[in-house]
Amino acid sequence: MTQRNSYGSRRDFLPAFMKSGAGAADGHTEIQELSLDESRALEAVSLNRFPQLPGGEIGWAGGSYSERLWYEDDAEGMRQIAELLARNIRQGAQVVIFWGTLVMPSVRLAAYDVVRHVEEILDEFPHFWVYSAEDRKLIEFLPDGQVTAAVIPGEPSA
Repeated sequence: MTQRNSYGSRRDFLPAFMKSGAGAADGHTEIQELSLDESRALEAVSLNRFPQLPGGEIGWAGGSYSERLWYEDDAEGMRQIAELLARNIRQGAQVVIFWGTLVMPSVRLAAYDVVRHVEEILDEFPHFWVYSAEDRKLIEFLPDGQVTAAVIPGEPSA
């Protein structure tokens, strides 16, 4: 199966609030699923600006991040994550979630929906990145309870 054929093939894996269409009835802003080309273009200006490890996570060696936390207890972790998101991304900003798997389509939504539903998002698939173009920030969520926020590096020199 090629990337193009597998990308977004398991929309059913998305958290329930993301599958409810435009979400107006649920009090959500519009949630837009991105095409593979749209996702790749946004990854190029965000996620791909950082060194990648073989497992797909970002290689943070060298301290290229602005903030990191680990959590073990879900309740405490959700509080810490909500605070980290609020410190790093303006709640009115539009963000993109890239998943650690191609079978789930990347989605664009309001940052406050990510904060409000972070537990549901983590329950569905705990390996993802939140990208805010407006804030030039990327936040990585890993299944081991590690969450890392970073400013996206500038354009590489030619």
